[in-house]
Amino acid sequence: MVKNTGGGACKVNFGAPAAFMKISSGDDHVWSSDDCARGAGALLVELPGSGETKRTVEWDRKRTAPQCATPAGDAVAGSGTYRVEVKVAGVTERLEFKLEKA
Repeated sequence: MVKNTGGGACKVNFGAPAAFMKISSGDDHVWSSDDCARGAGALLVELPGSGETKRTVEWDRKRTAPQCATPAGDAVAGSGTYRVEVKVAGVTERLEFKLEKA
């Protein structure tokens, strides 16, 4: 979720490379929105003063690798604890989540 805490409207760019998301497990690269990006370009969303917006990213547990290379290890992420890092408008947030058996 992105919040505009100011009184006036603003625009937030959710397009690549301004917005970025990656999933890892320890030092293991699992998935990144940059790995096989489909074109860079602005995706501007206007937020009213004191407004907010949400964007949902669906991940099918398939691993990716930089420049669309074949990922090392299993093709699908298994059960375990993962870390997601999201960057939007210069702000970075990180959190951990768990995957159960598929």
